[in-house]
Amino acid sequence: MSKLWMFLTTVGGVFAAAALGGWMMHRAAKSMDRAERAPKYRRRLLYTGAAVYGFGIVAGVSQVLSGDAPPAALLAAPIPCFLCGSTCEQQSE
Repeated sequence: MSKLWMFLTTVGGVFAAAALGGWMMHRAAKSMDRAERAPKYRRRLLYTGAAVYGFGIVAGVSQVLSGDAPPAALLAAPIPCFLCGSTCEQQSE
């Protein structure tokens, strides 16, 4: 019974993950279709992306300042800064 249970759990988990992935892809496609038609919605999406990158910058710097992360972690800080800036530039177009 144990091997059967493990097999059914694995198959069920893979099925659930595939269904979740398909649903997420469907929602993303609908969102992109809407973003093409509505500039206001596109700006909202870009601001959300910029906020995610900004939060990453703040979280990384705060971890370095508190001593939880080494100072070398700040070497990667220009990447989210660039992404945040380019996202904000795109929304202004």
